[in-house]
Amino acid sequence: MTCPSWVNCGEKGGYCAAAIGKSTCIHEEKGCLCRSCPAFKNAGLKHTGFCTKGSENEQLKM
Repeated sequence: MTCPSWVNCGEKGGYCAAAIGKSTCIHEEKGCLCRSCPAFKNAGLKHTGFCTKGSENEQLKM
């Protein structure tokens, strides 16, 4: 919720998770904190902007 792109619309976040994917209400990236998230490092993720671009798996398919 500290992400500059966050929009409070009732979603729980966790957009990097394949089961969640991108947000249905965040349409504009205003900055990204993904790389500073412990889950990002622990999962070995490479992409960012999950809220608007989709999960790691979705971005790998692009």
